Amino acid sequence: MKTIFMREVKIPSYAMPYLINGDSSGINDDDIKIIDRWYKEYNDMLWEGQSIVISMPDNDYPEFFWNPDFGGLGADCFTCMISILQ
Repeated sequence: MKTIFMREVKIPSYAMPYLINGDSSGINDDDIKIIDRWYKEYNDMLWEGQSIVISMPDNDYPEFFWNPDFGGLGADCFTCMISILQ
């Protein structure tokens, strides 16, 4: 596989189960819409045969950030890599 695009992102910890496993339990509908809108920006970049990969960090502990990539408010976040592969 070839990496087409790569970016470091700060993903709020509450969103990780939804993004990685599709588990929306414990997330309200408004947050799901915000996460989906954020993810759609990357999904819109895809061409045929490409896929999105979110790589989890080596450590299992989130850090507090005032400006995560989505959500608006400060949150405990994981610093992840989002990649588009072909």
